[in-house]
Amino acid sequence: MAKSDPTEVIPLTIGPRNCEAAIGQNWRWARDFAVRVGVPIWRVGTKSLIPAQPLLQALEREAAKPPPRELTEEEERDAFLARIGYRMKTPAELAPDESEDAILARMGMRRVRR
Repeated sequence: MAKSDPTEVIPLTIGPRNCEAAIGQNWRWARDFAVRVGVPIWRVGTKSLIPAQPLLQALEREAAKPPPRELTEEEERDAFLARIGYRMKTPAELAPDESEDAILARMGMRRVRR
């Protein structure tokens, strides 16, 4: 019977002490990721453990997703304005003599060219 290498162990659960060795990330990242994607975190006494198989499946699903595309300047502007409770009027909504720059100036804002 051949001896097995003790460093080649497949964990059933991942905890704070084996997290970096098992998945290459620290415990805090793994715990936050598990919560975000719906992987259960088990509490055993005072210890927290993440079941390895569901975590691996969630990591594979996330890795298969395409990266988010970069926003255009207009999309960035619209997202920013939405966060602060504003939106840009469409050209059809503008008064004939009022440009977007005039509206921004009236609001105390100005267009920044990149």
